[in-house]
Amino acid sequence: MNNEPAAPASDTHRVRTEAAAWIQKRAFWDWSAEDETAFEHWLAAAPSHHIAYLRVQAVWGRTERLSALRRPMNPRAVAPARSHKRFFLAGIAVAAVIFSLVGGFAAFDLPGFGEERFTTAIGDHRIVTLSDGSRIELNTNSVLRLGKTQRQAWLDQGEAYFDIVHDAQHPFSVFVAGKRVEDLGTKFVVRTETGKLTIGLFEGKASLKASAAPQAAELAVLVPGDVAISTAHGTTVTTKTERALRNTLSWRQNMLIFNNTPLTDIADQLNRYNHRKVVIADSSLAQLKIDASIPTNGVEAFGRVAKNYLGLRVQTRESEIIISR
Repeated sequence: MNNEPAAPASDTHRVRTEAAAWIQKRAFWDWSAEDETAFEHWLAAAPSHHIAYLRVQAVWGRTERLSALRRPMNPRAVAPARSHKRFFLAGIAVAAVIFSLVGGFAAFDLPGFGEERFTTAIGDHRIVTLSDGSRIELNTNSVLRLGKTQRQAWLDQGEAYFDIVHDAQHPFSVFVAGKRVEDLGTKFVVRTETGKLTIGLFEGKASLKASAAPQAAELAVLVPGDVAISTAHGTTVTTKTERALRNTLSWRQNMLIFNNTPLTDIADQLNRYNHRKVVIADSSLAQLKIDASIPTNGVEAFGRVAKNYLGLRVQTRESEIIISR
């Protein structure tokens, strides 16, 4: 496992409280189309929302079963005038049980959710081999959770390449950035960063869904060569040549390949893999584009290229390499 800090307790409690509120509303109040839409948006907002909802739902199920066991065999009829009051009080009682348990979810997990967690540090990558022969390769600074059935994964951070054995009866799903990628016999790469989700398809087909919910709308069906980019403003799909798409996986060989790429973009990519950061101090260099093949740990090599071949000024510090004119 890893030593990364957990989410703040206040955030965890807030999400579980919201999940309990949705459960209570569905069970005890009128449920409208507007409620369903709001609920779908809440689920899609973050992977933690979906997990918290399922966990609270499981506690709810336990409570209902216990309540059924305690009912008398021949219950007395309830007067109509009191039925709504008892129904309301039952809702409060069950909600109280849920709220009393939400603080103890750290030790409670559901089958198929977050059973294994894999991480990589900055500059590292690792391969996770599944029982059916499928392979998942994590890039730098990434976090992946794998369910018990090994047919569901959550990419919480970073980038991963998926080489999945197709199983028509048990599709493989990746939950990432509030969306779901469903494999249809596929090799694909997924990368999540602030405000942006990128999916590139190499083989087979993959379906991109608008949320993690089972009935979520389909945003796109990807075929080999397709690259989907999803942001808050929408989803676009473009097609790359096989070579260009393969170059995006050069990190698997500890290399980064750039073709007509702005210097600032190269710096951003190198900074994902290194503690020493490249700083482009002159904004005019954003227009300078080059072709280059650079090791993932090659910030010093990049500095030499900038100095010796581009004639730029390079200042080397303990934690930074500053490039300017």
